[in-house]
Amino acid sequence: MSDKHKLHKSLSALTMLSQLGLSIALPIVLCAMAGVWLKDKFGIGNWIVIAAILIGVGSGFCSMIKFIKIIQKRIDEEKEEKDDVSSRG
Repeated sequence: MSDKHKLHKSLSALTMLSQLGLSIALPIVLCAMAGVWLKDKFGIGNWIVIAAILIGVGSGFCSMIKFIKIIQKRIDEEKEEKDDVSSRG
C-alpha cells in the first residue's frame, strides 16, 4: 500500500469521525438553543429546555445509527471487493 493511499484512508477516517461527532452534537446544541428561546419568548418553565435537549439526544442517536449503518455497508463492500480480487488472481 502506497503512502498516498495510506494518507487518503487516514484523512477519510478523520472526515468520517468528524462528521459523526457533528451529527451527534449539533442536534443537541440546536435543540437546547431552541428550548431556551421558547422559554424566554413564551415564559414557559425550564422543563421545555430539558424536553428539547432530550429530543436533540434522540435525534443525535438516530443520526449515529444511520451513520454506523452506512459505514458498515461501505466496509462490507470493501471486503467483497477484496474477496473478488483475491479469488481471481
